[in-house]
Amino acid sequence: MYKIILITPLLLSLSVCAAPMATENYVNQKVASIEIIATNAAAVAATAIQPPGTNGFLRLEDLPAVESPDETDPRAMRLFHYGDPDIVITPASDFGFDSDTGTITGYTGSNPDIVLPYEIGGVPVVTIGISAFDGDIVLKTLTAPKTLTSIGSDAFADSSLTSLVAPALTTIDTGAFFVSSLTSLVAPALTTIGDLAFRSSSLTILTAPSLTTIGDYAFESSSLTTVYYGGNQPTAGVGIYDGTPTNLVSYVTDPTATGWGDNFRDRPVVRLPLYADAVYSGGSLVVTEATKELHQDTYTNLVWRNVFSNGWVWLVAYTNTPGGGQL
Repeated sequence: MYKIILITPLLLSLSVCAAPMATENYVNQKVASIEIIATNAAAVAATAIQPPGTNGFLRLEDLPAVESPDETDPRAMRLFHYGDPDIVITPASDFGFDSDTGTITGYTGSNPDIVLPYEIGGVPVVTIGISAFDGDIVLKTLTAPKTLTSIGSDAFADSSLTSLVAPALTTIDTGAFFVSSLTSLVAPALTTIGDLAFRSSSLTILTAPSLTTIGDYAFESSSLTTVYYGGNQPTAGVGIYDGTPTNLVSYVTDPTATGWGDNFRDRPVVRLPLYADAVYSGGSLVVTEATKELHQDTYTNLVWRNVFSNGWVWLVAYTNTPGGGQL
């Protein structure tokens, strides 16, 4: 059995009172109201049976910390910026640095695993500049401090970077990861992705719950198959998913998000449900369990499953016919 919330093909606003799960600590575990959208049969099934887990959900501890560390304590500063008081920071001498703008301009070191300094000469490191690591075939991983908020154009283009940790990153500029080897990125604070940012890259999974703007052809011809969005549907340029795998799915992890439809740029949208021990509407307990099996009647265009609630067994049907609704 799987805990679900009823879904219809129409926009449906429900007032709910959801008891949070005792074993998980998700930002979006409890809401006052929820918008639910049904999609095609496959998306309805995926939404209904999606198991609780870390698929795109940000735990509270993953969000950027707001407290200020003791700047006189190096271990406290490392803990704040990297989550590890004993992490070894890459020497400042290995980087080109513009102290007027706080920008990394290049890398002359030989270590493939970089921990970017949070400051150089007393100046916070806030940006990785244009083409700073362009064509770097040594680089494998980069861990950024919470001072870093932007990555410039072509910064990692055609590089061998495979892993990036950047908890406070908000902006990725044009072509920043063009033809790069980066395979996945979790960027909780990211709001803006520029034109061609990941074009022809190896990126397969992106988690960007704060994303609001996507530039033209941002993911064109990349390996992208999974995107975890958080809030309302972002503003997107042309061709963002052109040439990407046909099995690409956009997941929406915030149950209160608006603006989403059945598809986003010709790829299916799956609304992850709100998980709770009980779901109420108007003070009454609503559906709490359903069978996993989803059936489709091609003649009537209905999708249906058996649902159990308050001792009753219901046949719940969905239709994608315009103007149709739950039967």
